[in-house]
Amino acid sequence: MSFVEGLSNGVGYVFSSFGSLRRSGSLWVFAVTLLLCLLFMFGGVSLGGRLSEMAGEGVGEFVGGHSPEWLPGWVQTVAGGFMRLVVWLASVLMLSLVGGVVILVLLSPALSSIAERTWRMEGGAVGRSGFGPLLKSIWRGIVVALRNGVKQLFALLGVFLLGFVPVVGFVAPVLSVMVNSYFYGVSFSDYAMELAGMGSGEASSFGSRNRWVMIGLGLPYALPLFVPLVGQYVALFVAPLVAAGGAHYVYCQMHKAEELSVRK
Repeated sequence: MSFVEGLSNGVGYVFSSFGSLRRSGSLWVFAVTLLLCLLFMFGGVSLGGRLSEMAGEGVGEFVGGHSPEWLPGWVQTVAGGFMRLVVWLASVLMLSLVGGVVILVLLSPALSSIAERTWRMEGGAVGRSGFGPLLKSIWRGIVVALRNGVKQLFALLGVFLLGFVPVVGFVAPVLSVMVNSYFYGVSFSDYAMELAGMGSGEASSFGSRNRWVMIGLGLPYALPLFVPLVGQYVALFVAPLVAAGGAHYVYCQMHKAEELSVRK
């Protein structure tokens, strides 16, 4: 599958999943999402943006105050402004990562329920029952989100450093979006991968084989996170759609694989 085809398919699964949420009786999750939005609003997303701004200003003043006296004033001003920009960009990247992972962790119970309801609605069998297996699924979702968050952190660090390389550095913003989208797509789809009987290693291989679709699935969630202050609120409402879209895609792929094995 080509990059463009996989990307468009992944995005399509997300935006077509609102109907499946309605049919599976999962629209209640948006009420939970609204409550989380209020918690985020009063809990400090704006504070995080303000702290990044203060850090940038502090670095800029430090550079200006410790520059050699023989340097012209405009050079010191430009250097300070450049450092403020660097710190602000780094803060946006970190907030997009941290905010995205926090949402995945907080919504893990709801996302697990959405994936299971979507899976059942598509016709997939769910072998587990009871509270214990549900807790196990939620715990796996939290672990996967944190593990992928660590991988994202190192990948984004490399992308951030690439941004300072002449000529090729201009692709860094695009790469950062793609990196975030991929890991988020895999994390949201992992609930369905577990329902399909995949272990963590199999799930990782599945995500790698379907990387373009994973990027497409995670893109509607990752893009808003790069918007300071309001992006996390938008991402909160997109998260249930991505979970349902990921479950639909994983089911379709597993169903297709079963049909091929029967034909053989």
